[in-house]
Amino acid sequence: MPNRSPIEALKGYFYQFDHSIERILMLKEATDSIVIEGIEDIDIKSATEETAVQCKYYSKTEYNHSVIAKPIRLMLSHYKKVKEGKKKRVKYVIYGSFKSGKEKLNLPIDCNFLKDKFLTYTKNKKKYYHHLQLGLNDADLNDFLSLLKINLDALDYESQLTNIFLLLKKQFNCSDFEAEHFYYNSALKVIKDLATQDNVEERRITKKQFLSTTYTVIFPTFLQSIIVKS
Repeated sequence: MPNRSPIEALKGYFYQFDHSIERILMLKEATDSIVIEGIEDIDIKSATEETAVQCKYYSKTEYNHSVIAKPIRLMLSHYKKVKEGKKKRVKYVIYGSFKSGKEKLNLPIDCNFLKDKFLTYTKNKKKYYHHLQLGLNDADLNDFLSLLKINLDALDYESQLTNIFLLLKKQFNCSDFEAEHFYYNSALKVIKDLATQDNVEERRITKKQFLSTTYTVIFPTFLQSIIVKS
């Protein structure tokens, strides 16, 4: 696991918050929702499916399999609970942006690659096989792979931000300046407030609630009434 500078790590957190904004703005239905820090960094729920997204932003780091190995093992542990009937079946996404090295991963991966590169690891000079610890066979792993999507072509920090401004401009029918300086800052506050809630359900928000709260932060109720009257 590469060691990141504090600045790069901090940028990674902001990237995750921004990606949460981008994801919720891209939801199709007003009742679709996201959860911040649920199963993964961002859980996305529509009427038909739920997807758990793990964000990895390493703008100054080369990609290595070890960077996403632990998140994949944690996803497989969740999948095990699904098989046991303790959790709902979901899709899993690794969404990563790296300085270089993504050519090391040839997609799609197969069962043997999953076991060799992501599920087998060494700790304190002892080798572990995560799938065997969970009691999962190849059929289980192939089923898990059908739910897993690895995307190492994530937008870089600045490109993602630009895309958010465009989405906000379209959603609120506002100017470039308003999207960047008003709506984005308001949307970021909404996401940061959600992320600090202790209860997981309090970290869930629908697209409709998000848009309404984002607007209200900029235009409090008393100001909205003035705008309407004018």
